[in-house]
Amino acid sequence: MRMVIASEFVSADGCIAGPNGGMSWVRKNLNEEMGRYARDLMASMDAVMLGRATCQTMAGAWPNPTEERSPGADKMNGAPKYALSRTLEKAPWGSYEPATMIGGGFERKVPELKERPGRNTAIYGSANAVRSPTRSGPMDEHELLVHPVFLGEGEALFRQMERPVDLRLARTQTYRIGVSAPSYEPVSSGA
Repeated sequence: MRMVIASEFVSADGCIAGPNGGMSWVRKNLNEEMGRYARDLMASMDAVMLGRATCQTMAGAWPNPTEERSPGADKMNGAPKYALSRTLEKAPWGSYEPATMIGGGFERKVPELKERPGRNTAIYGSANAVRSPTRSGPMDEHELLVHPVFLGEGEALFRQMERPVDLRLARTQTYRIGVSAPSYEPVSSGA
């Protein structure tokens, strides 16, 4: 069975975006080392799940770079994509196959996708999409890329949870630029 892995940039104080959605704090910490992380994650997956806002942002950027300019572009662009949105009717991806739309009820659809044969499915960003499946339980792993910055205010990754979700540390990686990357797995309630 494939795993669904959420990969999230997070500030040291738990924000995924600064005031007004700002992400400049992430860009200043991207380097070749973080590029290797992204390529390794992409190598482990064969499908991508994206929330509405992330899908629209990434669709405006990813279909354009070449593999030579942005290693991993071929993998990202060629992978089947699923857009989790109650409002989008379609999600084009440049000259590549558009994303398959998953509207309301994606809490039920995610487990169905996990049953299909293949490699892992990655969710990049997409905080609202990550929050909802986490509440209902189908997320297999959360890879948090914790950047060495306190934003003081911004959008928290997890907020308004209906109940706590217990986690187990699966592994952690630390990068020279100061980013730490703990990977957590949900602990089943029967454990």
